[in-house]
Order: sequence, then structure tokens, then C-alpha cells
Amino acid sequence: MVITSSLNSIGKQSTRFANAGAALSLVYCFTRRFINFMFEDEITTLTTSQKTLVYGFTTGVFFKSTRGLLPSLLFGSMTGAFFYGLNEIKEKYNLKINCI
Repeated sequence: MVITSSLNSIGKQSTRFANAGAALSLVYCFTRRFINFMFEDEITTLTTSQKTLVYGFTTGVFFKSTRGLLPSLLFGSMTGAFFYGLNEIKEKYNLKINCI
């Protein structure tokens, strides 16, 4: 009975986290395309790492905007740092990752 309840808990949590991760990735891709379209001239002077940080921060703020100002800024900072780290790993190891 203990094993069954723990497996049910893991299944419910993993589904929720997978759904949130997929939604965040989709919002990141749309935010990146939108910023590139709207602010094409303004972001030409930024490096790839700086652009990724801006895209990630904007995605995080947009993703948690219904929770209030402080949670959206905090999650925006965390998301920006996460996507910045992914970009640095991609550049260091020459990985082929789409949409980053």
C-alpha cells in the first residue's frame, strides 16, 4: 500500500511538472519570436548570451504575471538565469538545441 501511494504521488507530480515545463518552453519560443520581430533594431548590439537572458527574463515575467509583481520578477530572474545557463552549455559543448 505504501508503494502504491508513493507511485501515485510520483505520477501526479511528474505530470504536473511536465505540463508546466512544456508550457514554459512554448512561451519561451513565442516570446523570443515576438521580441525579435518587435525590437529587431534594438537588440542587434546584444550578444547571444545577453539576448537569451532577456528572452528568459521576459518569459518568466509573462509566465507568472498573474501571481503579482514580486513572484513574476523572481520567476523572471530564475528563468532568465536558467536559459542563460542552457545557452552557455550549448555554446561550450557545441550542442544542437532548437529555439535557444
